[in-house]
Amino acid sequence: MGRSMNAITGVVAMSGSSLTQFSYDVNATTSTKEIGNAHQCPHKNEIELLNCLRNKAVSEIIIKDSKL
Repeated sequence: MGRSMNAITGVVAMSGSSLTQFSYDVNATTSTKEIGNAHQCPHKNEIELLNCLRNKAVSEIIIKDSKL
């Protein structure tokens, strides 16, 4: 089987279309600011925002995002 035999530990099945209203954000700049503010992260630079969010607990992100 080779070295990759145990490489896959899980799979997420997703379906949908890239054309649905939930697949894109027409107000991405506004949404980015809202997310940054909600998590007290910088939002002028997407790399800084992502690095900040990566240091947050998943449960914290879910709770705060559900209030947006």
